[in-house]
Amino acid sequence: MEIEIRESVKTGFSEDECLAILSISPFEEDHARLQAIIGRVSKLVTAPNLPTAKRLLESRNIFLVLCERDSNPGTWIDSLEYLQSLPNPPFLIVTSRLADERLWAEVLNLGAWDLLAKPFDDGEVLRAVQSTMVRCRSSAQVIAKPFSLTAAD
Repeated sequence: MEIEIRESVKTGFSEDECLAILSISPFEEDHARLQAIIGRVSKLVTAPNLPTAKRLLESRNIFLVLCERDSNPGTWIDSLEYLQSLPNPPFLIVTSRLADERLWAEVLNLGAWDLLAKPFDDGEVLRAVQSTMVRCRSSAQVIAKPFSLTAAD
C-alpha cells in the first residue's frame, strides 16, 4: 500500500523537527512496531510515561503524539490536558488494545485526533499520520515537497 502525501515543513524548522512524532507507551513493542511503520518517513521519539514525555515536549518540536490509553503514571486524558496547555499543542492519537466505539467517541469528544487499535495495522497508522500532516500543513505556513509513505510488508 502506498500513500502519496506532501511533506510539510514549517518555516524556520528543520525537516526532522517538523515531522517528529512522540510515542508514549510503557510497552517497548509499541515503540518498535511504530518505528517499523513510520520510522522511514518521520523521526520517532519515545517515552514510557507522561513525565518523561513532558521533558521531551519541552526540548523538541513534536507535531503528533501517539499515546497508550493507560500509561502509568497518567492516562491519555492526562496527556491530552497537558498537550492542550501548550502554546502550539501537537495532535494526539490514542492507542489501545481495547479500542471500541465507546472509547472512539470519548477520544473524539474530548479533543484528541483519532484512536488506533492495537495491534497496529500499517495502513491505519499511515492514514492517521497522513491526516495529521495534512491538517498541520493547512493550519501553518509551510514549504512542501513530495514524498510517499509506504506500508511495510
